[in-house]
Amino acid sequence: MNPRLLANIFGLGRISLADDTDELQQLQITEKAYGTGFIDRILDKVRRLTEFGFTSVPPVDAEAVMMRFGADRGGSVVIATSHRPSRPRNLKPGDTAVYDVRGAILKFTDTGTILDCAGLPLVIQNAPKITLDSPEIDITGDLKVGGNIVLETNGTSIDVKALHDAYNAHKHTGVQTGAGSTGITDQTT
Repeated sequence: MNPRLLANIFGLGRISLADDTDELQQLQITEKAYGTGFIDRILDKVRRLTEFGFTSVPPVDAEAVMMRFGADRGGSVVIATSHRPSRPRNLKPGDTAVYDVRGAILKFTDTGTILDCAGLPLVIQNAPKITLDSPEIDITGDLKVGGNIVLETNGTSIDVKALHDAYNAHKHTGVQTGAGSTGITDQTT
């Protein structure tokens, strides 16, 4: 087999442009010249294959590994990309992470799953129901709810709005001045 043909089966370059509008993502790649007398090559509309269920748009200057069908640059397909400045480091064997160029990361580790939104909002949308199945949930900030809150306790449902309305409307009997105490509230819930 011709050694030059074999050398052209794979290529390495840097991404200078990404088009994510078609069925297959297309990249513009600058491939550095190797050897003497050669110049850098710009490959346009290089198709990129990704794993099913996962997609990304690599940032400008990310590295790309290309495979060439028939060792022809016109038949290049990107089979791997990497952006060294964005890649999370110091993961342990068996850890997995999904990350972006802004620093957001979802890590699956031996100590648990961590979602770091890098200071950006987290939006869960178009879900008819969300179930949190955990014996304890800690919220360190404010909790704002746009609808009703219903507490289930010992088989009894308590509507927090109804509880709030009852609190606002309740009265006590036997009110005394000074150090005395009042009677019980006139509400039963």
